[in-house]
Amino acid sequence: MMDIKLLALDMDGTTLKSDHRTLSGRNRAAIEAAIQKGVDVVIATGRTRVRIPEQMLAIGGLRYALTSNGAAVTDLTEDRVIYSNPLPKPVIQKLIDTFSDLRLYIEAYCRGYSYVDRSLAPLMAGFDISPDRKAMLTASERPIDGFNAFILREDVDVEKFNFPFIPREQLDEVWHRLRRIPEIMPTTSIKQNAEINYVTSSKADGLLHLCEHLGLTAENVMAIGDAGNDLAMLRFAGIGVAMENAPDDVKAAANHVTGSNDLDGVAQAIEKFLL
Repeated sequence: MMDIKLLALDMDGTTLKSDHRTLSGRNRAAIEAAIQKGVDVVIATGRTRVRIPEQMLAIGGLRYALTSNGAAVTDLTEDRVIYSNPLPKPVIQKLIDTFSDLRLYIEAYCRGYSYVDRSLAPLMAGFDISPDRKAMLTASERPIDGFNAFILREDVDVEKFNFPFIPREQLDEVWHRLRRIPEIMPTTSIKQNAEINYVTSSKADGLLHLCEHLGLTAENVMAIGDAGNDLAMLRFAGIGVAMENAPDDVKAAANHVTGSNDLDGVAQAIEKFLL
């Protein structure tokens, strides 16, 4: 059996239930048992740091968070960024030019928060999501004036752009334009969204740098995920585990398929490989 020292956990569709905020008792117990056995656990999410639920942060012994799809890795205990891989300013300008004619709700992830153009913030009201999820998103956003000028500032590191809830009639066009920009890594974790990182940024890249910080190799890593933005880390890890609710391409990239996120699939995998 591999000597697993680091467990990377995606949140949405993986560790959390389908309401995007509930951590089951069995999952929490299994994660804490792994930590008690000496395994470091890192949250590996596309979210910003401020959107990590309190239930996750309250896990005893949890120390690391890999956010914005790996563009930022933080030591939560020391409140210190270990690694970051933001989008270069010329790439950001290219994205601005590419989408200037489309009225899209765009989030810029930086400094652990989500910044949005104040003039487009009212679009959130039309999104087909639960009131609880809408409240969570709105509470963690920072609407600003002069959005484009802000994201081009040299003192502002943009880790990721998120295009959430893209109108169905624009979805194909958005992805067509994204695929024409070679300097970015577009992925998705839920329907009708696009997540844009720098081409060298991924959850695998974030894990690689965390491994270097901890003196580990990929063979010491077990990663669990369910979506397209998890593919790289599942391929990187010594043990890659896909959720039952994952699409077929994600399952094909994994060494093992566990139960669904609503049936404690994370706990099942931890119990099988680590306990």
